[in-house]
Amino acid sequence: MFGGDGAPMHQGRSLTYRMATTAPLWLGALTGHTPLPPGTTRRLAEGVLQAYSGPASPYWASKGFLGLLLPAGHGVWTAVEEAGPAELADAVTPFRGPNWLIQSTAADGLVRLHNHGSQDARYDPHYSRLAYSTATGPVPQGRPQDNHFGLLGADGLASPRTRIEPLGTGDGWAASRSRAGDARVISLVLAQGPTEVRVHLVTGAPAGTPVRQTGWAADDALRSELHPVHGLAAAPGLPPAPTAYADAVTAPALAGTSVSAGDGTVGSLHVCLARLTAGPDPAPLRTLVQVQVRVQAQGTGHHITARWPDGTVHRARLTPDGVTVESAAANGR
Repeated sequence: MFGGDGAPMHQGRSLTYRMATTAPLWLGALTGHTPLPPGTTRRLAEGVLQAYSGPASPYWASKGFLGLLLPAGHGVWTAVEEAGPAELADAVTPFRGPNWLIQSTAADGLVRLHNHGSQDARYDPHYSRLAYSTATGPVPQGRPQDNHFGLLGADGLASPRTRIEPLGTGDGWAASRSRAGDARVISLVLAQGPTEVRVHLVTGAPAGTPVRQTGWAADDALRSELHPVHGLAAAPGLPPAPTAYADAVTAPALAGTSVSAGDGTVGSLHVCLARLTAGPDPAPLRTLVQVQVRVQAQGTGHHITARWPDGTVHRARLTPDGVTVESAAANGR
């Protein structure tokens, strides 16, 4: 949950609360219950440097200074700093409690959170987006939404993602069901390295309803990409908007139209690839994973197969009732 530059995950409303993300690091060192070497504890804690504001904020932010209770001779202060987990190796880790999938890449130190369980009753963008990272923030309320899949109304506005229901997370995947106006959307993400396969199954929407998938909101220091696979095509990106990281960021977009379930298919399927990276000279996104889509007859669901460069294969089946995913590692397990 910490980027290679020390940045904590930008998910949740208040920066002051996120300053307290160092509290478990310090408490682990204080009590002796931590899996981290002292040098790694200091590396992560010193990397989390952010401003705070508001008269009551210091009471929350002060939790980030628990490390000052450690004596001067403690290993956290004397050991040589060691690299944090995001700097050592690529990883994709399921968090089953909140139904998140955490995706990190060592080449750029970015950590991404795929959200398939968190929301806020006010539909706050800091809680209900499909994904967050340590280097990007959601665009403000009232602007076209980044990292979002929705149905477009006559006014061109996308339906909000509401009533999020976790459908599970596992080895390289996470899924959820949500409302998009009067329709239902089952969403699935498959991930490896910096690459994502985003899948959405729409039911209950009239045939011909416009849909839009948006990507990461990023500035020129990062590369944010979407590539259509099925049921989506290139579309104009979102207009520039401010985030916590930059005064003006943009997000790519894809568009399509829903297909009526009355045409012999189980809902309307929309699939794309996505990537957020700061790595130098990345390979073309379309070459990083092979995706096969089989649209099936009524009652049997849709099948997605993703074959990754290391030999790992994800096989997913989506129906209006849910998602099943099978993962076969490169060694056949």
